[in-house]
Amino acid sequence: MRPIDVIYLSRHDSADSACALLRQARHQAQVWLVVPWRLGILRDLLNLKRLATVAGEKAVDLRVVSRDSLTRTLARTAGLGTSFSLPHALRGVEPVEIRGGEGTGTLVPADERLGKRYQSAPARFSVARGILVLAFVAMLLGVLLTVVGFFLPTAEVTLEPVSTQGEVAFTARANARYSKADTDEALVPLRSVQVIVEGQAETPASDTADVAEGYASGFVVFTNRTSEALVVPKGTSVRSGSGGSVRFVTTSEVTLPPTLYASERAPVQAAEPGYVVAGAYTLSRVEGALASKVEVLNDSSIEGGGNRRVPTVAYEDLDTLRSMLVAQLQDEAYAQLVGQLEPHEFVPGSTLHVEVMSLEYDQNVGQQTDMLTGRMKLVVRGSALSEADLMALARARLVAQAGGAVDVIEDSLVLDRQGEARVVDSWVEIDVRAQGAVVSQLDMEAVRNGIRGRTVAQAVEWLQTNLALRAAPRVLLSPEGWPRLPVLTGRLAIELTSQP
Repeated sequence: MRPIDVIYLSRHDSADSACALLRQARHQAQVWLVVPWRLGILRDLLNLKRLATVAGEKAVDLRVVSRDSLTRTLARTAGLGTSFSLPHALRGVEPVEIRGGEGTGTLVPADERLGKRYQSAPARFSVARGILVLAFVAMLLGVLLTVVGFFLPTAEVTLEPVSTQGEVAFTARANARYSKADTDEALVPLRSVQVIVEGQAETPASDTADVAEGYASGFVVFTNRTSEALVVPKGTSVRSGSGGSVRFVTTSEVTLPPTLYASERAPVQAAEPGYVVAGAYTLSRVEGALASKVEVLNDSSIEGGGNRRVPTVAYEDLDTLRSMLVAQLQDEAYAQLVGQLEPHEFVPGSTLHVEVMSLEYDQNVGQQTDMLTGRMKLVVRGSALSEADLMALARARLVAQAGGAVDVIEDSLVLDRQGEARVVDSWVEIDVRAQGAVVSQLDMEAVRNGIRGRTVAQAVEWLQTNLALRAAPRVLLSPEGWPRLPVLTGRLAIELTSQP
């Protein structure tokens, strides 16, 4: 068995020192040259060829150990063996250093036994090996193409068979207790749906009322009936001596001198807003504690103030606003209901039930306002039916009418709901009329087996020969340009149509 030497190069080694270390290896030894990551001197093909030449002179089996792919590629080009890592058996060898040349690399003799794959000479490229590799690659490509031919292509075949037109009429009954359609009894599931919506609206107040505005004002004369100075305070009330209801109050304080029958004028204003007239010499009575001490009289008539008409809330406004809110929220609720529906579902209008949960107005009847605002919360409940369930009932009746053993062409089936649905207790009844094209039942699996793996032209010819078709079949292959239909029948989709 060959002796084994391990040479560890350092980053300070040159090509000359590496060659010097290799010359110190034992004759005909297996030498493992361990190279630091991306060592520059061994990323040069010329230096690697120098090492190969020295290895040939020493008759050693030189193997370059490097994790740098470029170094390994160049080493193989120079005719040297390569390895990504040092064999495990050589990693724990106690180094007995034999330093070489000018560098800092070391040569470590090792007497470890390696497996057969490390003992054999590294593989060299040959024409025969290249032919074998190419043959293996070709075989893999053939297998790959075979697999792709089985699994990659898909085909859609559209057939327009000879058919007859059928028409049926029936009454479908729906109830929430059913989870699927019963085609024999014409029963279909019913699903309850509901939404809660709220919003506000406003309407102008339609009633009117007179509102007093402004105050009548003038002057009265107070006369002292004592010999003492008297103060008539602001806000003193005076009125007619004949019992009239119109009252005036002083708007400022006046003082009467301490002389019998001394008098002073004082400004007054009507106690209530609105149009008021007090004729001259009609205000002759003072109210309060001063009534026995002073006299009062208006020496001229007093008038002023006025009224204006303002909008107010009427009972009709509440009813109008309620109707507006119900209509507005019903539309919003129906839109939300439709958004909750599954594909092909619909809600008959006769199943809708509207309930007002709350209603608030910002004004009461008779209150003055330009606009009346209301806020309402509404719950709308309804029942959803599936158009697909009705289609299933129509399909079953068309098949039964034709005597069975027929298919209904899906794109020819048309439903027409007759009138409004009826709600009877917990049931919803709806009259339906349907029509569609009926064709003799086809064995789709036999059709798939008949055309699978054929070219498009061959498939079309087979279909026209074996089926009663109204027009030439249409075949769509994917990917485009693929030469044959899929071999797997599961990748063949067949559709019946009544459209030319």
